[in-house]
Amino acid sequence: MSQKTIVAILFIVMLAHQALAQGNTQYPKGDFINPLDIPLKLAGNFGELRGNHFHSGFDFKTNGKEGLPVKAIADGYISRIKVSAYGYGNALYITHKNGYVSVYGHLQQYDSIISQYIKNKQYELELFEVDLFPKKNELAVVQGQIIALSGNTGGSEGPHLHFEIRSEITEDIINPYYFGFEIEDSIPPSIEGVAIYPIDANATINGSKKVMYCAVKKLDTHQYTLSENITLSGKIGFSIITYDIENGGNNKNGTFSYNIKVDSNQLFTYTGDQFAFIQTRYINAHIDYSKFKKSNDKYQRCYVLPGNKLKEYTTDNNKGVYDFNDTLNHKICIEVSDFELNKSTFELNVKSLLSNNAIKEKKSNNYFPFNKVNQVTKDDFKIECPTNCFYDDLEFKYLKTARTGNLLSDVHQVQDSETPVHNAYTLSIKPIAKALKFKDKLLIVSIDEDGNPSSEGGAFENGFVVTKTRSFGKFAVMIDSVAPTAKLLAYDKKKSIFTQNEISVKIGENLSGIQNYSATIDGNWVLMQYDNKEKKLTYFFDDKLVKANQEHTFAITIIDKKGNAKKLSAKFIY
Repeated sequence: MSQKTIVAILFIVMLAHQALAQGNTQYPKGDFINPLDIPLKLAGNFGELRGNHFHSGFDFKTNGKEGLPVKAIADGYISRIKVSAYGYGNALYITHKNGYVSVYGHLQQYDSIISQYIKNKQYELELFEVDLFPKKNELAVVQGQIIALSGNTGGSEGPHLHFEIRSEITEDIINPYYFGFEIEDSIPPSIEGVAIYPIDANATINGSKKVMYCAVKKLDTHQYTLSENITLSGKIGFSIITYDIENGGNNKNGTFSYNIKVDSNQLFTYTGDQFAFIQTRYINAHIDYSKFKKSNDKYQRCYVLPGNKLKEYTTDNNKGVYDFNDTLNHKICIEVSDFELNKSTFELNVKSLLSNNAIKEKKSNNYFPFNKVNQVTKDDFKIECPTNCFYDDLEFKYLKTARTGNLLSDVHQVQDSETPVHNAYTLSIKPIAKALKFKDKLLIVSIDEDGNPSSEGGAFENGFVVTKTRSFGKFAVMIDSVAPTAKLLAYDKKKSIFTQNEISVKIGENLSGIQNYSATIDGNWVLMQYDNKEKKLTYFFDDKLVKANQEHTFAITIIDKKGNAKKLSAKFIY
């Protein structure tokens, strides 16, 4: 029996064991009810590919509007409440008796008891954005209780309910499909493209050492191939563009599982069962990040990069890479599947050639191993990359060009924006001498292809502006000495009244970003809710303003991340 056959048998046994283990997992399919009183349709599903992360749950459609009642899916208690202008916006976490936690995000508002609890804490802490952890059973809920209304808060791009289920013990996010939520889906996943990668210096694809991106040919509703003939030699990897559409929808959601085999050799399987938040940034190793940055196409690898520690893979000993080193024909088969086991298959016959193993990869002085600390130190520039900063070894590239315009240093090209960064590295840039008198206002900016700067933050230390960042690209030093802007909305200055039952302030910021804000009425702190989409702060008149038919003074201070402050005040009659 050949070594490849033995490996294949062991791999199949391992897959069977994994499937058996999943099948025996006691996910409670009868414990939970739907969080909405409408048929469940998905705008996004578990594991869908997002920017720098895998989607961690279901995005339930809410018929394009806000304000739908959101129900507790089972008895339990509210264990966490988060209010933020970003991310999940208004979010609730309910711990249930069966060891799972349900999460509800982008809520418009909470029920009255929860709202009052939050408001009391906000005034106690004098903060709008809060992350609260009520005591066990302090806010108990029962199955079916309306806990909130659906909304569009935080980083949401449209009205919907973000919904998750997590393990109470491990805090891992688990695919909600396992808990019996019924999403009608009889449509097999689609395959839009396949890519082939030379993994080492000896590998070739049709005689070339370049990655080959291929548009697939659709044979029927679930069968795909390539039109061209392919010849392969040496160590080769594959990737695939795939998405899934549920019945009655057109959202290109994530595909639950896919695997690849060459002939009878199973090389690699990905299954979207669960993951930990600490792992989610490994999506940048899971996809072909360079291709994504160039064209927005998300090719999912069928092999594992050396620095990818995602746990959702089952692979052979070569991590999904196959060595084509004979003169035979081989059959490539990639199968994709959704949770309902609707399947599509890509198949391709390729010709293998003997590999030329004489070529040795040369490592220059700029060779950066991914699993070691790497440093570059120059008179006006430094970087220090920690262990596992990137997902594979790389030939580090650096270029310096002269400063222009408002820049206060030369421009430092660090690698390129198509190389993903996992763990933040330290970046230090020396500003020009005349900038030193503004050292507290200096920061590092990244510069996009159109020349637009974006703040990377930073502080002045020992002659350099120093920051941590998780991207490569062009960087320089700039100054932010301009205060934020603030404008009262719906305010009649002549009558000294606000024409709506609220005080709203439109705010803007020059470069570094808003650090904090604080508002008072007659010297007493009041709650201003921040809407990042509208760049607007709003105080809704409430019982904190007790003196009616009198003149009051509203005052607000907005401070950016470089300490520049904007103050605004107004007299008004309530």
